[in-house]
Amino acid sequence: MDYSYTDVTDRVDLPTPYPEVVAAFETIGWRQLGRYALELSEQEAEQIVGGYAEPARSEFAAHLPDVATVLTSPDGQADAFVSWFWSQPAVRLSSVLADGTLVETSRLWTRKPPWPRVLRSGWAGMDVRRELERSSVPTRGRSVRAVECGDLADPAAAAALADAHRAHVVERGSPSTQFASIADAIALRRRAFEHDVRVRQRVVRAVSGLFVLAAVTLGVVSGLAPVLRHWSWIWVLLASALLVGAASLAHGWLVRTVSYVRWIRPGFR
Repeated sequence: MDYSYTDVTDRVDLPTPYPEVVAAFETIGWRQLGRYALELSEQEAEQIVGGYAEPARSEFAAHLPDVATVLTSPDGQADAFVSWFWSQPAVRLSSVLADGTLVETSRLWTRKPPWPRVLRSGWAGMDVRRELERSSVPTRGRSVRAVECGDLADPAAAAALADAHRAHVVERGSPSTQFASIADAIALRRRAFEHDVRVRQRVVRAVSGLFVLAAVTLGVVSGLAPVLRHWSWIWVLLASALLVGAASLAHGWLVRTVSYVRWIRPGFR
């Protein structure tokens, strides 16, 4: 599926999610660069929301396309992306360092999102902070940090998040990129999203590798069964059945667990 970010700054038919949060950042000196949306065809949108049960399905569908407002800091060295995420604002502040490292500071979700039916059981125990920081590879080009926030409609809370991002940036280095247009912001989000996709692909390959290893191990044991005592093959069959059953039940848990293993993630640059 091709995800295409589109400049929708002038689209009056598309509402701005959480305008009160946007206004709070403007109060502390940030200015709007514009808005973009992840626009999808009707078929693509149905493919995304189709796996959700009601009422999550209708709620998700009502917020497509996913519109985000982009603001830039007074010094132009950070962007704020404000969008909808399951009845709560998704707010992400981003800066790019002199060495190309992407530094992001996000509002910590106050509720867990619903998941498609096929993933719901496995992701029920998700760790909200680790989920938000899933693409973080601080030593390889991208540092993502989730922080607790107050009500971001309050300029004081918006200022606190901006301060947290500034401190995060100082820890990692010095910002170099000046964000001058909505096109700059779209290009940055596209790169970040492409990295998110590569992180997910690496997780899928790692989990597949674990299943292959388990299958090979069972194959080796099965091959040894004839030279063992005559009843050994029965235990091999039982072990195989138990493994297949456990794998089916634990697949979601395994994917979630591997997703939080930082060292397997690809670098950003």
